[in-house]
Amino acid sequence: MREREEAREVEGTTSARNVVAIGVSGCSASGKTTLANRLVELLNSPLLPIGLDDFFDEDMCEMLGTWEDPRCIRTRDYARLLREIRRRLESDDRCAAECLQDVAGASSFLRSQPVGLSATNAPQDSFSDASSKKDVGKNAVPSHDAVEVAALHEGRENQGTVYIVCEGTLLFLDQAVCEAIDYFVIIEIDEDIASLRRFLRFSRHHVRCWGYGERIKRMFRCRQGCLLLTAPATNNALLSPLFEQLLPNLKYLPPLPSVMGDYERFWLQQEYLQHAPPPMPLNTDAAQHVASPYSWMVVKDPLYITHTLQQSRLVACEGMKLGFSSFYPALHQTTNSNTDTDRTSEMDRMCTLQKQYFEFRYWFFFEVLYYYRQLRPAIEEAVDKASQKRHHMNDGVSPVLRITAGMGVPDTKLDKELLSFVQRLMQPPYSDGIRATGVAHETVSI
Repeated sequence: MREREEAREVEGTTSARNVVAIGVSGCSASGKTTLANRLVELLNSPLLPIGLDDFFDEDMCEMLGTWEDPRCIRTRDYARLLREIRRRLESDDRCAAECLQDVAGASSFLRSQPVGLSATNAPQDSFSDASSKKDVGKNAVPSHDAVEVAALHEGRENQGTVYIVCEGTLLFLDQAVCEAIDYFVIIEIDEDIASLRRFLRFSRHHVRCWGYGERIKRMFRCRQGCLLLTAPATNNALLSPLFEQLLPNLKYLPPLPSVMGDYERFWLQQEYLQHAPPPMPLNTDAAQHVASPYSWMVVKDPLYITHTLQQSRLVACEGMKLGFSSFYPALHQTTNSNTDTDRTSEMDRMCTLQKQYFEFRYWFFFEVLYYYRQLRPAIEEAVDKASQKRHHMNDGVSPVLRITAGMGVPDTKLDKELLSFVQRLMQPPYSDGIRATGVAHETVSI
C-alpha cells in the first residue's frame, strides 16, 4: 500500500479519485439513519453510513449518567477514521473494499468484502453492533429514481468520485469532524413527532432498562451530583469553548409533577408553567426566549398522540401474532399476548400505554431534547466555521442543506428531494468536493 502511494508521488500524479463526504444530523429520532441509508443507495456509496453512535465511550456515559453529553463520544477517533478513509480512497485506485480492508475500524462499514475475503475471516472491529449498520436494502431507491441515478453513475464512471455518508445527532459539534465533511444535511423536526418516534422504536441503548422512572431518577441524581465537576475537555473530543460556558445550564433540574408520578397531568395541564423556564441555550435570541420560553414543551396535539399510540398497538398485536413481539418493547409491556375482546380491558391498557408515553416524554424532553437544544448553537457555530474555512463565504454560498421533516410527509416526497440533491452532487464541480466550489445555501421543506 505504501509503495503504491510513493509511486504515485514519484509520478507526480494527484488524487486517484475525488472523495465527497456528506454528513446528516438532527435531533434524536429525526430520521437521520433512514435518510443516510437512502443517500448511500442513491449515491452508490461503497460504505454503509458511518454512524457516530458507534463511537460512544461507555465508561464516560456511566460516569456522567447520560448518553447525551458530547464528552461521551469519541469524536477524535471518529474524525481520525474519516480522514484515513478519505486519504486511502484518494490515493489508492483499487476498489474501496480492497484499499480499506486494513484501515482500523473501516471494514465493518464496507457494503461488500474484498474478493476472496469471506465473512468468517473478515477483520473484526469494535463497532460490530453499530446502530447505523442496518439493512440498507430496505431503503432501496424506487425503480423510477434508480434509472435516473444509474444514468448519472454511468456518466461519471471515468471521473471516479466516491461518496461517504456520515450521520449522528452531535455529528457537527466537533470542529475536527466538520473539517472532514464536505456537505452538511441538517434535519429539522417537530419535538412531539420525534418524541413519539423514539418511544415507539426499539431502544438503541440500555435495552434491558424499560423503566423510564429509573432514567428520570438517574437524571436528577447526576445533575445534582458530579456532572459539573467533570472537566469540560476530555481525550474523546475537541469541544468548542462554548461548551464550557454551557456547563451551568446542564445542572438544570426540571419541575416535578404536582401529583407524584402523574406525568400525563404534568404535560396536559401544563404544570411546568408554574415554574421558572429552563435556561436558554447560548447565543439564542433573548427576546424570543422571553416571549415564548415554554413553546417547545407544549403538547400540540393530544389527539394525534392518542391516535398514533392506538395505531401502533394494532401493529404490535399483529407483530406478536407472528412472533416478533421483541421488536415492540414499549408496547409489549401493556399488550396482552392472548386475544382479548373486552372493550374495558382494552381501554385500560390504552390508558396505561398513554401514561407510559408521557412519563417517557418527560425524560426525552428534559434529557435528550434539552441537551440537543443547549448544544444546537455550538453545532451551528462549528458548521459555519467549517463553511468559512473551506469557502471563504464567496457570494454567500454554503454547503448546508436544511430539510424540514414531520407529520404526514410521504417517503416519495423525501425521495424526490434527495434525488434532486444527489443529482447536483454527481455533477461537476460539486462532485469534486467543496475544495473546488460551494453549493448554494438552501432550505427545503419535505
